[in-house]
Amino acid sequence: MTKQKPIVEQKNIVILGGGFAGVRTALDIASYLRNNDEYQVIIIDRKDYQTYYSALYEAATTEHDLLEAKQVKNAVTIPLDLIFKRSKVKFYKAYIENIDLENGQITTDSRVLPYDYLVIAMGSVADYYGIPNLDKYGFSLKSLEDAVMI
Repeated sequence: MTKQKPIVEQKNIVILGGGFAGVRTALDIASYLRNNDEYQVIIIDRKDYQTYYSALYEAATTEHDLLEAKQVKNAVTIPLDLIFKRSKVKFYKAYIENIDLENGQITTDSRVLPYDYLVIAMGSVADYYGIPNLDKYGFSLKSLEDAVMI
């Protein structure tokens, strides 16, 4: 008869944000805890892909009549499922509605998720340096949608 491992309730390490910081953090923690079943690494983002910002300029300046939108997306993004395919990281595509620090819970548009450890890596917004109306009439280049619009 073989010995069975005792059932251990896992502790959740939840990472909010699927950008460079969130992905790197998730991969590093999962690698460190590779042989430790006590922890579960979960990453949540509203998009199912990571944007490679350096390629946004190329996407923004390419004649889109020559390319399909899918080709543009493939040039500047990588699916998060593909990034985490060989790791123990669980990815949830969801919109974060509330962070309850007191009770250790994240509420998304699809679930309530308890956490034991929380990493917030939700990115940044464009800074218009106080220039009047630049946010209204200027163009930011922070997303795939921005690149396609430009």
